[in-house]
Amino acid sequence: MSRIWVLGVSLSLLLFACANKERVQEQHNTELTFPIEEIRNRCIKRQLHYDVNSLNLSDYKPIDSIFFKRWFDRRSINFIKYEPIRFDKYSRYYFFDYKELDKLVLFSIIYNDEIGYTSIYHFTYDKAKNRIVQTDLIAETGGDGGESSWNILDYNQAGDRLKITSVSTYDEDYKQGYTHQYDSIISTVEFGNLRTKYKNISSVSRVDTIRENL
Repeated sequence: MSRIWVLGVSLSLLLFACANKERVQEQHNTELTFPIEEIRNRCIKRQLHYDVNSLNLSDYKPIDSIFFKRWFDRRSINFIKYEPIRFDKYSRYYFFDYKELDKLVLFSIIYNDEIGYTSIYHFTYDKAKNRIVQTDLIAETGGDGGESSWNILDYNQAGDRLKITSVSTYDEDYKQGYTHQYDSIISTVEFGNLRTKYKNISSVSRVDTIRENL
């Protein structure tokens, strides 16, 4: 019997087991009563404007590992294939904000990793279905190794539409100086129970070359 065939069968069984485990976990979570009241109590009410780079994490209540693993871990993210939310024991998680609508509760959490990057995950909770129906990544900010990025979030009064201003810069050295790359994107997001609508409004990209006198 071919060793490659055996390896292929073993890998297929392993992938099936992992996929089945995730389906069982998802089914288990939907059977439980989602703690939306705890979300309301621990998150702040949604504001109209956030500079994500300026958030003081000590102002927000932490999410413990048990709560995170039960309700957020391994959730797939809209428009991001093969990269679900995953618990990282070296990172910190916080309840962020929420907005109460007639049929939905919109809320978000903060993810802060060990090297200082901050991300914001947004969730759409359907009251009738008693479950999260949409998961979106709406902000990533931080810097490392010559690269930095930040986000400005501006919500409408209803709290269900968002304008995101994303800016990133990257510096790269070379023998006679360095290059400075600047990218800016403005996009809008509309949250709903059936889907999340994204639209790019404008984008700007620029590369400057800085020569140093030798």
